[in-house]
Amino acid sequence: MNRKVSLFLRIFVVGLVILGFTSGTFAQNIRGYVTDADTKTALVGANVLLYQEDSLITVVSTDTSGLYQITPPSSAIYVLEVRFLGYKPSRRSVVLDNSNQKIDVDLISDALLNAYPMIRAKALQKPNELLISNALFRRLPGSFDDPSRLLIRFPTLSSPNDQANQVVVKGLPPHMAKWTIDGAAIINPNHLSNAGSITDQASASGGGVNMISGRWIDQYRFILAPLPNQLFDGGSGISDTKLATPKGFSYALGLLGTELSYSHDFSNGVSAGLSYRYSTLGILSSLGVDLGDEDISFQDLHFMLNKSEGKNRWKYHFLWGNSKNIHDDLGNESISYKDAQQINFEGQQIIHHAGYQRVTEKINYHTALNFSQRSSSRFSSVSDLFPELQKTSMIDLDEKLITWGQNLSFSIAKNEFSIHSQTQLNQFQYESKPSDWWFTQYGAISTVKKYRDVTVNIGAGFSSFRLNQILPELRSSVQLKINQTSRLQASYSMQGQSIFSQLWDRAPSLRAFTSQNLSLDYFLNTNKSYIQLGLFYHYFDKVPTLDNTQVTYLDRLDLMLQGLDQGYNISQYGSARLFGLQGQYEWLKIDRFQSILAASIYNLEARSSSEAPFDLESSYDFGYTGSVSGSYTWYIKENPFVVSLAYQMRGAENHLPIDESASQESQSTIYQLEQSKSAISGFSRFDLKCHFSWGKRKQHMLSLDIQNILNRENLAYPYYDPLLQQINIQNQLGLIPILSFNSSI
Repeated sequence: MNRKVSLFLRIFVVGLVILGFTSGTFAQNIRGYVTDADTKTALVGANVLLYQEDSLITVVSTDTSGLYQITPPSSAIYVLEVRFLGYKPSRRSVVLDNSNQKIDVDLISDALLNAYPMIRAKALQKPNELLISNALFRRLPGSFDDPSRLLIRFPTLSSPNDQANQVVVKGLPPHMAKWTIDGAAIINPNHLSNAGSITDQASASGGGVNMISGRWIDQYRFILAPLPNQLFDGGSGISDTKLATPKGFSYALGLLGTELSYSHDFSNGVSAGLSYRYSTLGILSSLGVDLGDEDISFQDLHFMLNKSEGKNRWKYHFLWGNSKNIHDDLGNESISYKDAQQINFEGQQIIHHAGYQRVTEKINYHTALNFSQRSSSRFSSVSDLFPELQKTSMIDLDEKLITWGQNLSFSIAKNEFSIHSQTQLNQFQYESKPSDWWFTQYGAISTVKKYRDVTVNIGAGFSSFRLNQILPELRSSVQLKINQTSRLQASYSMQGQSIFSQLWDRAPSLRAFTSQNLSLDYFLNTNKSYIQLGLFYHYFDKVPTLDNTQVTYLDRLDLMLQGLDQGYNISQYGSARLFGLQGQYEWLKIDRFQSILAASIYNLEARSSSEAPFDLESSYDFGYTGSVSGSYTWYIKENPFVVSLAYQMRGAENHLPIDESASQESQSTIYQLEQSKSAISGFSRFDLKCHFSWGKRKQHMLSLDIQNILNRENLAYPYYDPLLQQINIQNQLGLIPILSFNSSI
């Protein structure tokens, strides 16, 4: 293995040096940055269209720094059009005469489009990356002010339980998906992180409500493997968020939360904003409204400070939130186990984000420093009616994460380069047992266009886990331009995967493991449609496993902790492979209609390596996801009325059966670790959303978002009920109507 890694490194490093200093014959190009005319912030994912005599030549999108680049087929007179959701389009003529053109574009905000989300941008801009704008998730159903809940509309993505916003990517467990702000990692930024979990304890990656309100999000990206060189340590996918606050004064009233927000642009390029949200159910409960046996509340605060001066941009964001879930026991012998408990769950989160960016004609430097912290406690006490059961239980969790990321992009001899690094320090305390670990990553990538229709990216770097484990980080892709609107791309990434720090203390011999990821994608991107077809293959090596069982690291983290509590040991003898195919079609029409059709099928197999002293094999039949959604806009006296409908289904997710006799003996849910090949029943759901906007600037909006309009009973998870002495079924949520009103001044 070491020889293979060494050979890979030599090939990639030599290739990087050769390609980096290769100069050839390059066609002239048009490049530049697209920014907001007022704030000078980069607009990520803006569509840049090139026309020649009313014929569309090509369409590209701006990257994370707002940069675009187009290589026209020949010298001629072109029309360059730039479009972005919420901004007025920009068109200008370009005369290309054997010289490169640098054209920066400042887009002017359109008040009407900001007040009402017209469709002017597609979610899919490139393979393995979703870009969900603020307006798009406001338009589609089932979002509840949380763009991560809309991921199920796209191929290979689903959720294990609609009570929380966790993400299942290609059948991989939710805790393998990571969260970042501006590319730098943060802890799980969710209220009620116990929501939807069988243990009713804090989860690693999701929760009931995102503490980052959807109205505070400028843009939301979700990146799947193979990862680009600037991102890493994401086993299945990475949620990346750019923060903002609504302009001016705005307020929102809804069943989920009540929110106030104000921002102001000062002189000298300084702007500041403040937003606050409180759970509407919490307000009603404090006013004496009886909401049953369960009291759920949350609140969060967001402060923003930005400054732009010439080519320099600074920003600072502070987010704070807490949540409570208090459950009273009903004291009835005929009820389920949870109803017999008095549960008090409390969670708190803090996020500090500081960023700096300098953009010139030759370089783009960006750095982000994030400090994030969360803590939670869960106390439970069983009713006195059941003295044979455990009386009390107290579980506490505290996690701190400091992340510093940097990226420098520049060009030499018409070749694009970037150098990046990221350092993380994580401290974790679970049940008063502290642990910590370091993670650093460094790398470089070169973008080389060798021929007119071929683009080559190649990069190399390394990751260091706990300062004593070094793993290679390799990236490469080759893109072939078939015609002006369609591309064929092959991508590869080899990356290190960290272990959750809470496992180090219990298994100090654990090491990070590697994954290798391949994909072949065809994509067609025009002004009104997007088509993508892809094949993917992922291989995980040296995966931690529970000894003598068929449970791998690819299963739930809390199950591993439970396995350790039951006396199992962790060894690093596992491997897994995942393969499948995906497809998506997205279509826009006359800015009134949008439809998204997505589907995927995949298979996951885990087994022990040849060095293992035991046999391990865990798999499930081919899983699948499917989704179709559409929305249409009518106008009532020039006021837009939108109706959106979506259908989602999935099947064959991995599930572990329960050992009933062992559960009866321990009075808790115990899994049959030696049998892990069954699959849960399929999941399907219809969602509906309607909203109407009015006012001079369409600044008032009334919306009704209904999840699961047919009230279908979908399985969440089975569990052992010690009161009823049997295995019970917990269903997912039924029909949920969310009525809300928001307005801006």
